[in-house]
Amino acid sequence: MRNTKYLDIQEIVSDAIKRYNETSDINAFADDICWYSWPQSWPDTSCGFGGPAGQSFVSAQTLVVEFLFDKEMYVYHDGRYAYHVPVSDRFWRLANSHRLPGVINVDALEKLKDRVP
Repeated sequence: MRNTKYLDIQEIVSDAIKRYNETSDINAFADDICWYSWPQSWPDTSCGFGGPAGQSFVSAQTLVVEFLFDKEMYVYHDGRYAYHVPVSDRFWRLANSHRLPGVINVDALEKLKDRVP
């Protein structure tokens, strides 16, 4: 399980800021965010997005952009935008264990979107 894909962090952060600014009354800038990144294991090459995929375990980089004043997290798996969720204890537990759900894991994703810890 080795990740060989290079992620352009600046490109991902810029995309997150653009997405955030499209839906917020506040314009965010690079100084308004923190980002976190780690390798995350997946059971197939879709990296949590579903669809046609090779059936082998793979490690892909997960990157999370946190907007500090709204406490919103924008999640990217393998360089692709996955979703955004509010900060919660549940989010941090999963992030700290490097197990954020993929887009296809609807139940886990709905629990993350719930602001209750």
